[in-house]
Amino acid sequence: MYDPATAAPTQPSRLPAFERLDLRRVVEHVHAGRRVELWREQLRVPGPQPLALRRLVPLTGEGRARVLLVHGLGQNRRTWRLPGRSFEAALAHAGYEVLNLELRGHGRSAQLGSRPATGLDDYLEDLRATLAPLPRPPFGVGHSLGAGMLIRAIAHGLPLAGLVHLAGVYTFASRNGFLRRVAALTERTLPPLLARDTPMPMDALGKLIAWRPRLSDRVNAHLPISGWGRRSMEPALLADRVDLGFDRMGLGVWLDLAQLARGGSIDETGAFARSQLPLLVLSGAADRLASPADARACYDASQSRDKELRVFDELLHGYAPGHIDIIVGQRAPEMVWPRITHWLDVRTTV
Repeated sequence: MYDPATAAPTQPSRLPAFERLDLRRVVEHVHAGRRVELWREQLRVPGPQPLALRRLVPLTGEGRARVLLVHGLGQNRRTWRLPGRSFEAALAHAGYEVLNLELRGHGRSAQLGSRPATGLDDYLEDLRATLAPLPRPPFGVGHSLGAGMLIRAIAHGLPLAGLVHLAGVYTFASRNGFLRRVAALTERTLPPLLARDTPMPMDALGKLIAWRPRLSDRVNAHLPISGWGRRSMEPALLADRVDLGFDRMGLGVWLDLAQLARGGSIDETGAFARSQLPLLVLSGAADRLASPADARACYDASQSRDKELRVFDELLHGYAPGHIDIIVGQRAPEMVWPRITHWLDVRTTV
């Protein structure tokens, strides 16, 4: 385990393919008042659609391995980092170099001038622009659609050392009839009316939920598309997660995902399934957006000899998270984070 008390501070080496916008030594809040000191670098991935990349590095200036974090549908870097709880800081404190990517049209990537994606192929190009120049393949940790896009990246031969599929898309809405009906309705009605890069205002929904977090928590528990488990997040943290972390997305991305809801998998050619990359699949029993059935489909399809599936449920773990609280819920730091860091540790120990 990386120990900041004994680390000799050394500035991290540059990633020459990316433009450095800012570098500073910072104190990051991990969880429950625990703070750690790290290097934080803001990077710009150049290209027709510039991308924002937030890099955290241990004070030693290098990590035991590189980890790329990819957020999901209509989200941003806040999937992994909130003012009161930060999985990315926990990873960096464990000795890893962390790259937190914001896909085009999201968060700081939008501020840099990138437009909303017109479909999943645009996100694949974002991953290509980020992964191809790296000096060594990173481990990918994807949440929701971000996990699905990392599957697409692997299928297209992009360099990764392994994949953590966290509440991820493989099949989509296989156990949620309401979500399938919504997908079918939008497929029929929206394409003639709106361009594929029309921004869909997930950020407005986030602000509405954040307005009354305690009431939202009660209402969410009864929805067929509930985004988190009941009382799994403190009200203030829930408000931060949806207010800061819900973002705009291009209509075309949803339409591509809606097509997936008709059947099949995001691994269109089966190339991911044939890959031998290490695979960790994690899901929460209370997840109604990317159900344990979708996680099982990913695990079953993979032919890797190094694969693991864990569904957190009340019977075995005393813990059944939903979709977003599997990362930042009250018990995520004790239940989910250690599972991921241990899996990485085993595969990076020399």
